[in-house]
Amino acid sequence: MFNLIKKDFLTLTRNRSEIILLLIMPSVLIVILGFSLGGMLNKESNIKEIPIALVNENNADQAIKDFVSDLIESGTPETVATQIASQASTIDPAQLFLNIIDSLETEAVFTINATLSQSQAMDALQKSDVAAVITLPQSFTYHSLISVFQGFHGDSHIEVIVGDKDAVSTTILQSILSRFTSEYNLQASVLMATNGVGVQVELPDNFGTVIHLPLLKSISSFQYYTVGMSMMFSLYVASSISGNAFKEKSNHTFSRIMVTGEKPIRYLMSKAISASLVACTQLAILFTTSTLLFNTFGSISMDTLGYILFASIILAITIGTLSALLTSIAQRFNTDSVSSVFSTFLISAFSFLGGSIIPTQMFSPLLGHIGLWTPNGAMMNVYLQLLRGQGLNDVIPLLIRMGFMATVFITIALIVFPKRRLV
Repeated sequence: MFNLIKKDFLTLTRNRSEIILLLIMPSVLIVILGFSLGGMLNKESNIKEIPIALVNENNADQAIKDFVSDLIESGTPETVATQIASQASTIDPAQLFLNIIDSLETEAVFTINATLSQSQAMDALQKSDVAAVITLPQSFTYHSLISVFQGFHGDSHIEVIVGDKDAVSTTILQSILSRFTSEYNLQASVLMATNGVGVQVELPDNFGTVIHLPLLKSISSFQYYTVGMSMMFSLYVASSISGNAFKEKSNHTFSRIMVTGEKPIRYLMSKAISASLVACTQLAILFTTSTLLFNTFGSISMDTLGYILFASIILAITIGTLSALLTSIAQRFNTDSVSSVFSTFLISAFSFLGGSIIPTQMFSPLLGHIGLWTPNGAMMNVYLQLLRGQGLNDVIPLLIRMGFMATVFITIALIVFPKRRLV
């Protein structure tokens, strides 16, 4: 079993897109949210909504079609062009940028007016009706795809015009754009270095604020977002390990392992253990990096640190059993769609309900209660309560709930996983 676990680690570390998804993306989001929305932590720190005019002249769907047509005309096989188109839709910079803007509007950071033309937006800027005008030019997606997949430097840029370059709103906008540009350029560089291997990035649908907790230690913005993003992206460990397991079946690696006499159940358990160890490693890296940069966990007591370590082990075990469940379903029904659906839709839903994106209890006690039954929601509450100064006894019910989830996941996984050797 040790060799199986070692193989999983080597496979994961050699996949740059997985490293970006599991480590770089949450780190970038922690920095963005910590700096940009940190002022919302306290009630006395109120940031007025920033009026923004958004002029979107870009047509992403048409741009992708034009790009595929150009590829086919240049001699690229149609199947390859179609595969590139599928990758292109997941890393469209225009859509990723619009997702961030929409999320910040939801959290009352921006007030977006997307109904104005370019001339109307400039008039509004001159009248100080808006603080800035953001323009996505025509063929923005098209030129971005050329830059990523063909290595040409197309004219892909986001135009931002501000009314007052020294205003706080300008600083916030510059911070968001700078972080977004740096992250996307990193992804583009990886794509070029790996000859177009797609990097699937899941951006949150909404960005949240932090609850002010009286009578207990307050939670800093970096503490909240370190925990929130770590919990959200730990779920991707389960889908990554299960996705790799299905690839092993597709390329007959699983068959060769079974021919050596390895038992199917031992193979399944190796996936659970691998996911648990990867989750532990991920949490250790994210927590340590955040502490070194922002002193996230630097002021906690040794007792609290011990409780956090114990809680992290419980989380890692739960992630491992969840990975085993996804692997079992994929092997049983011979499809990787379950991992795709989980990483594309369910993680976003869990993140919203669990509070990784926004504290749902602020809007609906019912949603907040439901969120406590998600792995990330339960553990996020555990970490935040410990950071506020509460003891282990206060979080034991949630840890027991996590243990219950892990038991359910592994039980179903063992029942569903094929007992015979599938070759």
